[in-house]
Amino acid sequence: MTTIALRRALSAGVLFVLLALPLEAAAQSGVTFTLTVRSAFARSAPSMASQRAASLFKDQTYTVNARSADGLWVRLNYTGLYTDAWVQAAFGVLQGDLGSVPVITTPGGSGAPAAVPTPAPVEAAVPAAAGPPAYQPLDLPPVPVVGQTARDIYQRGLALGNNPNAFSKVGDCQSVVPYFLAAFDYGLYNLGPYAALQGAIDHFAGSWARESVATNRGFNVATV
Repeated sequence: MTTIALRRALSAGVLFVLLALPLEAAAQSGVTFTLTVRSAFARSAPSMASQRAASLFKDQTYTVNARSADGLWVRLNYTGLYTDAWVQAAFGVLQGDLGSVPVITTPGGSGAPAAVPTPAPVEAAVPAAAGPPAYQPLDLPPVPVVGQTARDIYQRGLALGNNPNAFSKVGDCQSVVPYFLAAFDYGLYNLGPYAALQGAIDHFAGSWARESVATNRGFNVATV
């Protein structure tokens, strides 16, 4: 074997040993954690104030490779992260002897004994069998009263010869035909319980699908 090949073999062997160390330590603990809530975030440290590291979901199982001194948090063997993955033990079920898992104290974490239990995060409080929320009608404010200034503008427009049965659209690609309001001229709509609005649609017939020079794709305030 050449010197270069020997060096490569030794380097590969050292790398394999280094990579195998955490896995071997985790395997020796024999402790696993299975999430029982619908979902939760793994944190970079044993604290709710730490950064979110990964999303966990119900029935997922991970090997535990460390714990906080108070036992409220466990660190998961979560591969592919550039940071640790800590989760509150109360969010799942532990299998094995947690006492065999090494204690890790991290800055800002809950490594000190007798720490106050951290409240459950909002995302973990959602029940697993929760269905879609019931429909709730929108509590919208009433239509405002048309002020005198608006009435004066309208009257001045009539005096200038403007058509009282027409309106113009002003905007960008969200306001172009056929996407914005044009369905009212095409007859492609169903008012359902709002049939009383048909009079307004008829009053402005021809304007809903009319091309406007003040509407175009890419328009901004300055171009309008």
